[in-house]
Amino acid sequence: MSDQSKKIIENIIWNGQSQSSLRVTFRAQVLSHSEYPIVIDGRYNRLKKTLTYSIIHQQIPKRIFGLDMGQNHRNPDGQLVGINHIHYWTNNYEDRCAYSAEDYIHSSVNNPGDVWDEFCDMANINFEGVMRQIPPIQYSMDMDLGIF
Repeated sequence: MSDQSKKIIENIIWNGQSQSSLRVTFRAQVLSHSEYPIVIDGRYNRLKKTLTYSIIHQQIPKRIFGLDMGQNHRNPDGQLVGINHIHYWTNNYEDRCAYSAEDYIHSSVNNPGDVWDEFCDMANINFEGVMRQIPPIQYSMDMDLGIF
């Protein structure tokens, strides 16, 4: 996490299975001088208002650091850390331990772009691209137009 050379140079575009998908995702490649094989996965559920940004080490492949918003978490020792929390890697528990994000993330789960900026600052990632807005849900309607 302390590697200051981490950067993302691509634009981030949220994708869903369809325009009416409640869940949208993205994956971005992280570049660095040390060439760690890491990517960031993003997930946002528009109905539940949950947001996750996860740094994934591709050789394991597991999350080594991440932010979850909008869903409670309980650590292996039973401690409840709250609905906005930061996961970190330990050898004993992998990514199952977390601490409150209250001191690090000040934006609302409803503003994934603002949260993204804070996440990148916290994770020492220089984001050189553009994060596109999450597209609005496109609901389909079944209509019988009564054409004779």
